[in-house]
Amino acid sequence: MKLARPWSAEAMFLAQQLKAGGGHVTRIVGGAVRDLLSGEAPADIDLVTTATPFEMMQIAERQGLNTIPTAQRLRDFPDDWNKGGLKHGTVTFVLNGEPFEITTLRADIATDGRHAEVAFVQDFRIDAARRDFTINAMNVDIHGRVHDYYGGIKDLQNREVRFVGEPEERIQEDYLRILRYFRMRAKLDDRSRNEVAFNAILRHTDGISGLAGERIWQEMKKLLSSDAGVSQLPFMQSTGVLAKLGIQMNEETYSRASLAAKNASGSAIVLGMLTSNEWTDLDTIIERWRLSKSEGMIAKFIKEEAASTATDFDRFVAAICCENARADLPSLLYQAVGETALASALRAPLPKFPVTGEDLIAHGVKPGPQMGALIRHLKAVWQTRGYSQSATEILQSIPDAITSHSPGVR
Repeated sequence: MKLARPWSAEAMFLAQQLKAGGGHVTRIVGGAVRDLLSGEAPADIDLVTTATPFEMMQIAERQGLNTIPTAQRLRDFPDDWNKGGLKHGTVTFVLNGEPFEITTLRADIATDGRHAEVAFVQDFRIDAARRDFTINAMNVDIHGRVHDYYGGIKDLQNREVRFVGEPEERIQEDYLRILRYFRMRAKLDDRSRNEVAFNAILRHTDGISGLAGERIWQEMKKLLSSDAGVSQLPFMQSTGVLAKLGIQMNEETYSRASLAAKNASGSAIVLGMLTSNEWTDLDTIIERWRLSKSEGMIAKFIKEEAASTATDFDRFVAAICCENARADLPSLLYQAVGETALASALRAPLPKFPVTGEDLIAHGVKPGPQMGALIRHLKAVWQTRGYSQSATEILQSIPDAITSHSPGVR
């Protein structure tokens, strides 16, 4: 298969410079190829080459091209740089003020589930073998020819996400691929059940615990930003992924998250909806995933309000998501309270409700729907009193709250 004009003038120029300077072959790779085959404009163009970083920088110096090596400067390269390989194989060329990353073809020689130690190679097929999914393992040469080693074109046509080779091996190389798998399924709207992949994920969810929180949020943020992404949550629940992430989803919270996602609400709002029950500790998720202060504030606000307005939930969603198609809650808050007040709120520490379900159980409240209703009532009172009530004061108010608001809770 050939693509018509997949190369930009700048990328083609760099490929030609590497060819002229040392006979090196350069190709477009990865998600850019997937997007081009899907008729989409790729957000980024990733290039791979047979040239090593050292050779790329030598050519750049001879040709007067500006480069930024990812690993180190040219004069810092050790004499034996080619024996063990560099930690990174990427050199950034700057052309007309625009950065272009070109990476040497690589093979993984050691992985720990988060990072890989690599060696440089000359074979595009070997480089493709280390990619995550077949749809991301294709490359395009300077003539527009697509090189597809693992059936990525067919999978793209069938809207199916498959791991390159054995799913278990790919997952153990980088456990973030578990989350990427569901994000790619969302991108293709793949709702099939690949039992081989699902079983491999089920066996390795513990690996998620070792991932950096920022990497988790980067993937989940993209997943929760669309209706197609939220539609993958039941699959993530059935494979144990949501539980490992600390999310206890039920039918109600899934419905809330789906409704918010359909209205393009933004990932922080959808996260608040998804966690709007008493079983999911959003504070822990915010801290673990390293959400920004504004994202955390939005998610907490939504969680609390969604739970307390459950009886009129459609109106609540319409109010925060749908008015004139404005999807960003901060803009709504800005209009409501003004720039100074909003900036102050974003800088303020997030208030944490000082009472847990365990505290209520210790005071004689039985687990169940009534306890959830009681927690929502106690939180509402705590909020109306400016978050000033202590845990002791809240717990002391339980008998009156049960009598006046939740007579079924004993």
